[in-house]
Amino acid sequence: MIVLKLGGSVISDKRRPYSLRTELLKEIGKVLKKKSGELVVVHGGGSFGHPKVRELLESGYSLKDKGYEVIRVMNEMTNRVTEALGDPFAPYSTPSMWAGELLVEPIREALKIGWIPVIQGNVVPPGKVVSGDELVVELAKKLGAEAVGLATDVEGVYRSWPPSGPPLREASPCSVELKGSEGIDVTGGMRKKLEELAKIAGEVKVYVFNGFKVENYATLLEGGEVGTRVVPC
Repeated sequence: MIVLKLGGSVISDKRRPYSLRTELLKEIGKVLKKKSGELVVVHGGGSFGHPKVRELLESGYSLKDKGYEVIRVMNEMTNRVTEALGDPFAPYSTPSMWAGELLVEPIREALKIGWIPVIQGNVVPPGKVVSGDELVVELAKKLGAEAVGLATDVEGVYRSWPPSGPPLREASPCSVELKGSEGIDVTGGMRKKLEELAKIAGEVKVYVFNGFKVENYATLLEGGEVGTRVVPC
């Protein structure tokens, strides 16, 4: 069982609202469908969810008022992502499986018949943003994942930002400086990712790697080391 997060900065350009890197997704899909075990995919908000959240907040609305507009945008993104990834990737809406926590039974049913379920960071009642990183942790715990991979727009985790030299071989939230995210991001940067991932890093192999290099996905699926391994503080 592998849980894979496709970062929004990989599959879209956060500086261009509502953009999607369709050709890259097609190449990623070709690799992922060759998996031998079970796989669940989560994707970030990228250039879809983040600008919509910012638009609503800057207009004076709360996500309790109009969070459903974010859900519409994110469901559209997931549909487009799964179309690009190809068969047997199946779109699921995170809010539809949310009751104070993520209900994973629909995911289990999909896995039983060989589908690869795809869910997304999204807004859930009563107007809360649940990031893709949070979902990855929930899925890893509840599904008993052996490995987790975060595909990002960098080679791995660096001690400071801007990066100098190679990425760290291992990293914890305590070993890096606070880093934000380029473009529009309402869920935090690398430090926030590490804080979430460290919750499971003691029991699960967790990697942060360059998602633009398609060969990295194959390495992850084959059980190899890729990018930076996340460890607890």
